[in-house]
Amino acid sequence: MDQADFDRLKANAHVTVADLEEAEARILADLKAVGVEPRDLWYLTDEAKKPEYADAIPILIGYLDEEIPETIKAQVARCLAVKAASPWWDELLRRFETTPDGWTREGLAVAVSTGFTKARLERLFPLIDDEAGGKDRVLFVRPLKRIRDPRVLPFLEERRDDPVLGTEIRRALAGRSRNS
Repeated sequence: MDQADFDRLKANAHVTVADLEEAEARILADLKAVGVEPRDLWYLTDEAKKPEYADAIPILIGYLDEEIPETIKAQVARCLAVKAASPWWDELLRRFETTPDGWTREGLAVAVSTGFTKARLERLFPLIDDEAGGKDRVLFVRPLKRIRDPRVLPFLEERRDDPVLGTEIRRALAGRSRNS
């Protein structure tokens, strides 16, 4: 655990189980109204293949603006890491870029990386290089690798010694051919 993780734990020490349960119950009630009924927030993405999940995306995005416990908000962000959220990718990217470092920002990084496509490649390279993204940009390496474009491999190879991204890039490149 690094100092930032410890500081986040201290900042959230006042949150009670009742606070967590209340926030989750509100979210689940709103989702139920659009036909999405997971047993709890941590199983919400199991519902992602259902057509109703698309109706849940704006609800989840709305909860990113709510005053709810950080752990719940971070899980909401991770629940946006589904293909159904692709139409909201620009909004998720904006939120990632403006959310302070923490669990929610990490969850948004996962959601943003799920929407990586070849059509967005020109936006992804600067995003990965932007040091303001901090350590969360390491979450962009493997999803970038799945984009089959001749520019990806050289981009990653040039950054293999980056102090933040290097280890993950070297793992991603292990065994990958040059012409992928």
